Amino acid sequence: MSDPAARADHELQLLESLIDCAETISLAIGEAASVESDPARQLDLFDAFQRGFLGVRMGIRLALTLRAGPRPVRAAPITPERERVETDRIDVERSVNEPGREREREREYEAVSLPMFLKTLGVVSTDAARLDGLPAHVRAEALPTLERLLAQADVRTSPVPAQRPQPSKITHPTGVDL
Repeated sequence: MSDPAARADHELQLLESLIDCAETISLAIGEAASVESDPARQLDLFDAFQRGFLGVRMGIRLALTLRAGPRPVRAAPITPERERVETDRIDVERSVNEPGREREREREYEAVSLPMFLKTLGVVSTDAARLDGLPAHVRAEALPTLERLLAQADVRTSPVPAQRPQPSKITHPTGVDL
């Protein structure tokens, strides 16, 4: 696939499929948590639900980044002091004008990368495989699809091991190899 636009479209489709599987599994885990009567098991299911939707949010953020394309270059660099002052001013304005917005904003801007996203979905897959009480369609369709997509994504994102150059021996005039 040499066409960059076609490759980006294919990667976006793969990413959206991963997000859909994670969402389906997470919703099923959430439903199981809502009907669970054992508090310890309910907490376990709730934790798995939270990890699942963390993966969904990460995937959405990656998809938005992929759709947006490369970022434009900034015209003039902003000094760290000016940037800090400007950020502080905006944060103060937001906290005054929108109470409770600070916590929501923290969630919106979680750090995300493709390896982190794939690792999180790996945990979601493991959680779903070990948890009882999930609907049959999740076990028969969504979970195997997620595992297949993760394997496919892992193959594409695995770095090719670089060959390290062999150090050359330099002989010092005293006859000692350096």
